[in-house]
Amino acid sequence: INAIGPATLASLDATRLGALAASQIAGLTATNFSALTETQVAGLSATQIQGVSAANIRSLSATDFGELTATQLVALTAGQVGALTSTNLFGLSSTQFATLAATQIAGLTASQLSALEPTQFEAFTATQIAALPGAQIAALSTTLIGSLTTTQVAAFAATQIPKLTVTQVRQLSTTLVAAMSPAQVNAFTALQIQNLPA
Repeated sequence: INAIGPATLASLDATRLGALAASQIAGLTATNFSALTETQVAGLSATQIQGVSAANIRSLSATDFGELTATQLVALTAGQVGALTSTNLFGLSSTQFATLAATQIAGLTASQLSALEPTQFEAFTATQIAALPGAQIAALSTTLIGSLTTTQVAAFAATQIPKLTVTQVRQLSTTLVAAMSPAQVNAFTALQIQNLPA
């Protein structure tokens, strides 16, 4: 498929592009993949999206990545999600973030999570919050911790609470602490308790 060249690929209509197998999409060179228009990328099926190489996923601009539909986003594999750059992630709206599966959220690296905007993080659902592994929780910036909603805080599992660093605990407002269940409060370590807001 690479033999037809970038100009021809960019001219393919939805029917021809939709006929490409995931294996053909996976084989596209960076030059040919980058030739696809925003409309063409947004028109790829879920199966085709899963065929896009991690390198080509990373090459998408914030605008291009932001054009992906909810169906395409939830189709992204763990490997693709883990390959996303901060530029890719900046292209996602709060609504798009909320569509990601819990397994995809769990696959985000610490550096990816720390690069999120507060408005994006605030869009995380209770299910997504509960899916965050301990290492990712400990890597959340104080800005993101401060942007947590009461619903999100209430979604933390008791096993996640001890993963919060002392610096993060200091960012919890009295409102957020009041939204915690007895089980969550009892999950705090002695050092965390000592650093809760007065």
